[in-house]
Amino acid sequence: MKRILLLVLVAAATLAATSCHKGKGTIVFKNYEYEDNPFANNEDTLGVQFSIKIQLPTDEKLSANESAVMKIIRDTLLSRMLEPYYNFQEPEQAIQDYCDSIRREFDDWGDVEVPGAQDVGPSFQWVQELSLSLDLVSDDILVFTGSIYADLGGEHPSRTTLYFLFDRGSGALLKEETLLTGNEAHTTLGDMLKEQLKKNIASHEELQSNAIDWESVVPNGNFHITQDSIIYHYDTYELGDYDMGDIEIALPCFKVKELLNPQSALYKFWFQ
Repeated sequence: MKRILLLVLVAAATLAATSCHKGKGTIVFKNYEYEDNPFANNEDTLGVQFSIKIQLPTDEKLSANESAVMKIIRDTLLSRMLEPYYNFQEPEQAIQDYCDSIRREFDDWGDVEVPGAQDVGPSFQWVQELSLSLDLVSDDILVFTGSIYADLGGEHPSRTTLYFLFDRGSGALLKEETLLTGNEAHTTLGDMLKEQLKKNIASHEELQSNAIDWESVVPNGNFHITQDSIIYHYDTYELGDYDMGDIEIALPCFKVKELLNPQSALYKFWFQ
C-alpha cells in the first residue's frame, strides 16, 4: 500500500499573558502538523487518512518551575488526544506512534478471515482528524479546544469536542470537584443547566423538550469559558438523538460565583 507521509513542525506566535498579575513568563506555542492522505483523489481505494494539527506549549523562555508546569500540561493534552497510544513520548514521536498504531488496527481488521466469505475486508477508508488549539491564555488559566473526528464507514461519522482548562500555576486540569464548593454546589449547577436549557428550547424550534434526556443534563466536565461565562458542551447523542446534534449551555459567571471555590484559578480569573 503506497503511503505519503508529511510531518511539519512550525513555531507558533509567542503569546503574552493577558492578566495584570506579574511574575509569569511568556509562553511559546508550537504547531505539530501531520498529514497522511495518499488516497485523497480515489474514494474507492482502501486506506487510512490522517489529518492532525496540535498546538502545544513549549519550555522556551520559562523558569524551571514554569517549564515543569508546561510539561504536565503537554502530557495531559497528548494523553487525552492520542489515547490509548500515548506513553510520554516527545510530541513528534507520539503523533507518529499514534498514526502507526491506528494504521496497524486497520490492516489487521482488513486481514480477518470469515469462513465462507470471499471478501470481508473493509470497503472504505478510515478517516481520522484531530485538532487541538489554544483558546485563551492568562496568568491564571490556559484553555484549549480539541476535536476528534472519525469516519469508520458507519451510518454517521463521529465528532468529539473536548475542552481543557488548566491552572497555569500548577498545570492541574480544572475539574468540577476542585472548582466547586461541594456536592450541593454540583447539584445546584446541574439545576442551573436544566433551567437554562429550557430557556434555550423555548427560543429554538429545532429543539424539543420531550426529545431531551433530562437526566443527562448534568455537569459533565466538558466546559470552556469566556471573559464572562462558562459554557458546557454536550456532544451528539449525549442529550438526544443524532438529529439534535451538539448542544451547548452557557451560564453567566455571576450566576455561578457563589458555587465556586474562591481559591480556584477560575474564580481568580473572573473575580480578582
